Amino acid sequence: HLLDYAPVVLNGLAYAALYVFVPNRSVAWRDALIGGFIAAILGEVVKGTFGVFVSRGVVRSVYGAFAEGVADGHDPGRVTEDDYRALLTLARDTLARYLADASVPRSEPSSDALRQRRGVFVTLWRGDDLRGCIGSITDSRPLDVAVQRAAVLAATDDPRFFPVTRDELDALRIEISILGPLEPVDDVDDIEVGVHGLLIRSGLHQGLLLPQVAPDAGWDRDGFLRGVCAKAGLPHDAWQTAELFRFTAEVFEEGGT
Repeated sequence: HLLDYAPVVLNGLAYAALYVFVPNRSVAWRDALIGGFIAAILGEVVKGTFGVFVSRGVVRSVYGAFAEGVADGHDPGRVTEDDYRALLTLARDTLARYLADASVPRSEPSSDALRQRRGVFVTLWRGDDLRGCIGSITDSRPLDVAVQRAAVLAATDDPRFFPVTRDELDALRIEISILGPLEPVDDVDDIEVGVHGLLIRSGLHQGLLLPQVAPDAGWDRDGFLRGVCAKAGLPHDAWQTAELFRFTAEVFEEGGT
């Protein structure tokens, strides 16, 4: 008789996996599995009591409501000050290990927020000079692992700079930018300098500038638009016909936020 439960259980597990791995869903495995089994049990109760077969669509709806409720109730997407400190420490420890022996320490996330899937960039500074910056707009990895990867790549794979050496690590300052969702820009008046970052896409060209770039460079909105076009290797007015997106970011660095 246990086999009678298998289809619904497997269906619930499938949707559990979906909610864990889709970027920005921010549902931990524990809650995803609970939701899957709740959907499976409810399906069997309804079928046994009323003789009504519960379709996959209903299972999906039941599980989806639970998973979204978990995300709204727990708000694992809210990265706290403690999470900021944990990610900065992780980035520095990762660089120290990688520059010493090319290995990466295992991360043990201290909160559900560090398990979510978010775009993230790591920027390395030496004084006021940029020393490396690499990241991803979206990432299928948990946030803590994405930070480790971005830190290593910023130090070793930014084509604008020579790789960071072990001896200079202590002189570097680490900055992390956790990206919010992309929003299409229909009116450039909706771009707020110092709040929004920009992403532009046109054919094979793509460029991204983080929210802090424009104020650091002393740009107004027009300068910001020209800058993101230049980053993508496009003409300065390409934003008028290209795909343009804005986004916010949580930006924090060693020694401050």
